[in-house]
Amino acid sequence: MKEDAMHAFGYRHPRRAAAIALLGSAVVLGGACSSSTAPAPHAEIARQLAEARERWRATGLDTYGFTMRRSCFCPPPHRVSLIVREGRLSHVADLETGEGVPPESMAFYRDVEGLFDMVAQAVERDAARLEVTFDPQMGYPSSVSIDFRFEVADDEWSAEVLSPPAELLEGGGA
Repeated sequence: MKEDAMHAFGYRHPRRAAAIALLGSAVVLGGACSSSTAPAPHAEIARQLAEARERWRATGLDTYGFTMRRSCFCPPPHRVSLIVREGRLSHVADLETGEGVPPESMAFYRDVEGLFDMVAQAVERDAARLEVTFDPQMGYPSSVSIDFRFEVADDEWSAEVLSPPAELLEGGGA
């Protein structure tokens, strides 16, 4: 009887016994790792994003200018000044030449709300890499670096605010 029990558990076939033990361990460990209480990968950034967006909106700025540098697989220029009027991006100019970008290129640039939206999109899509710094006083994203998927070339996007958003006086800017 003892031999029958040993045979049933694979003692006569050590490889089978090892495979059964390994499979059992994987099931136990797999169950331990799939906890529904595990935090989302970017949960802390999502929390910071909500707080920073509140600080930004508390400034009341909807007509402002700022400068930024962006890096992406997109058309130049990459160092630009931006003017936002009544919450809408109205003008983007190359910092080197002072020339405005053509209207069809405006979609490649983001105002402060657009920077927040990029961060939110990266959180929602569970970006492979997401690094963001928010200005401690005004809340705007002062630097953002996103790689949505490591295995996809040229989907990286980053931006750095070079000068903080400042209110434009009536008639100021382009």
